[in-house]
Amino acid sequence: ALALGRASEATGRRPVAIGSSAALVVLAVPATVVANRGSLLGLVLAQVLIGLAVAGVLSIAMLGEAFPAPVRSTGVALTAGIAAALIGGTAPWIAQILVRMTAADAAPGVYVAVIGGSALVALWRWPETAFRDLD
Repeated sequence: ALALGRASEATGRRPVAIGSSAALVVLAVPATVVANRGSLLGLVLAQVLIGLAVAGVLSIAMLGEAFPAPVRSTGVALTAGIAAALIGGTAPWIAQILVRMTAADAAPGVYVAVIGGSALVALWRWPETAFRDLD
């Protein structure tokens, strides 16, 4: 995560976030398939790959820079809390429904890829904040 944070300082927030979201889209289904095969090594590899993709989005200062200084902490806390509740809180339930409906063990990976794709759409419109004064 430290390397991704440094990369966001050097190249900007958007390229790191877009690259990480794209990695999530590409890796979600294969990681789910590998994780479901029952191998401890495969499970660890899948977790590391997906974790790195998620860390690329979470390790950058982009969200904090979207809010003015007087409300920055509140803005980040509310945004992160709402996102965690809506996406993270419902993910196991949605994954279970998708597996039951499709009988495909990879269905949760498709859900994660769709979320990553939605993030890509949002990030494409997000302004770069790395090289501007935030005061």
